[in-house]
Amino acid sequence: MSLGFVALFHSLGYMDVDAGSAAGRLAVVAAACTVAESLPVTGVLDDNISVPALALVLGSVLFH
Repeated sequence: MSLGFVALFHSLGYMDVDAGSAAGRLAVVAAACTVAESLPVTGVLDDNISVPALALVLGSVLFH
């Protein structure tokens, strides 16, 4: 789904990166979010906050 959005945004001119070159970076973001989601639930770490925050930070770093 993410690759589809990248391809759409690239075709509309919103992004410089195309889906082919974004695939590896998206895989890294997805893998990191999967690891964060699989961590045990504690009172300090809430996966409803940490997973989107991690995706935002990694996406900003990898796609900048």
